[in-house]
Amino acid sequence: MKLDKEIIDYIFNVVKTGDIVNVDNIIIEPNMVRSMDEERTVGLFTDKNVPDMPFNSIGITRIHDLLSRFSIVKERDNFLIEVTTDPDEVYATKLVLKAKKMKVDYRCGDPGKIAAPKVLHDVECYRVKLNEDAVTLFQKGNAAMSTDEVSLVSNDGVSFEFTDLAHDIYQYTFADTVEPILNADGEAPSSLKFAHRYPAKTLQALFKNNPTAEFTIGQKGMMRFPLNDLTVFVLPRV
Repeated sequence: MKLDKEIIDYIFNVVKTGDIVNVDNIIIEPNMVRSMDEERTVGLFTDKNVPDMPFNSIGITRIHDLLSRFSIVKERDNFLIEVTTDPDEVYATKLVLKAKKMKVDYRCGDPGKIAAPKVLHDVECYRVKLNEDAVTLFQKGNAAMSTDEVSLVSNDGVSFEFTDLAHDIYQYTFADTVEPILNADGEAPSSLKFAHRYPAKTLQALFKNNPTAEFTIGQKGMMRFPLNDLTVFVLPRV
C-alpha cells in the first residue's frame, strides 16, 4: 500500500529526531512513539498527536540506513513510499522507496522485539528556560574541558558544570531561577535545589537543535526536552 504524505512526513520527523540523539530503535504505534538507545540513557516519547497509520505499528531500526536511502530518493520525480505488512497487517515489514527509474528497499524491525518504555516513571518537578547564549557557552565548555559528562545544578540559579580529569571545573549560570512544577495534589517540590549528571554529547545535540527551549527535570533527575514535537528524555548518570 502507498503511504500518504502526512504519514511519510511524520515517520521521517521521528527518525530524524532519533538520529540527533543517536537513538537507533523506534516504535511508532497507535497514539504513541517510544524508543530507547542501547545504553538505556536517552529515548523518544510522545502519546500526543500521533497520526493514524494504515497498519498498527512500525519498528524502525538501522536509522542511518533509512535516512541515507531516503536522501537518495526524496527529491526525485514521482517520489512515493509503499509499505508491506505482515499477513495480519499488524506491523510494517518493509518500506519501498520509489521514484522515477529508481527503487530502494528498507526492512523494518519487529516492534515486539524493540525494548522501549510505555510510561516515563518520574514526576516532573522543575522547569528551566534555555537561551542561545547558554548554548554557545555550553558548546565551548564542552570542547574545552574534555569530558563526556556535564552536571546541571540548581542553587541560586541554574548552572551547567564540566569537570575534567584534573578536577578543574568550568561553570556557567544560564538561568536566574527555576520554576517549580506542582504535582497532582497541587503541591510544589520541597526544595528547588538539584544536581544531576548527564551525557554531554546528548545535551549538546539537544541544546543546539532547540536553543530557546523550556525543559523539565524530574524528581529522580529525568530530563524531558521538547524537540520536533516530540519529547526526548535523558536519564541521569548515577
